[in-house]
Amino acid sequence: MIRINYLVLVLTLFCISCKKDKAEIDENRVVFEKLDGDYRIFAASSDQPYDINMDGFKDADLMNELPNLSSSFITIVVSKQMKTFRLSWVEQFVNADPLPARYYYIDQGGINTFDVDQKIEHVFIKKGAPENSKFSLPYSVDVSVKDRVRIGLVRNIITSAGEKTIHIDAIYKKIRSDRTYK
Repeated sequence: MIRINYLVLVLTLFCISCKKDKAEIDENRVVFEKLDGDYRIFAASSDQPYDINMDGFKDADLMNELPNLSSSFITIVVSKQMKTFRLSWVEQFVNADPLPARYYYIDQGGINTFDVDQKIEHVFIKKGAPENSKFSLPYSVDVSVKDRVRIGLVRNIITSAGEKTIHIDAIYKKIRSDRTYK
């Protein structure tokens, strides 16, 4: 009798674990169909106008203020095994040599895994390896609008009025989604 109960328990646990794996695969397929692809920035604004490019004019449209911001992109890759989020963003650095330019900008970023909410409207990026001191992850990622990713960032940026902590709202548009779900 004990052997039969033990056998039933083992078979039950085996069946439950198989169903869980199947549900995870199905969830990733739904996420793949909605999010997988490459996204290019098409709008970015700050919480107030700043003069970041040192031209003497303040603007809240960061596409005008941050050099090379148009190169910023997001790549979301979803497979049966994992979901990854890659953000590339231009970061400002101080040039040690004041000539030819006082500041320069380099694309920075990282690849992190993520989860989504039940409705697949928000992405929750998981912190992986310790972030470098300059680049920090978005504090919010909204994917509620089809083929759009909206992120919230905080950056310390040097402006004509000195170093400021700037809250940024950036919107990315899907430009490609031709990967196969594997």
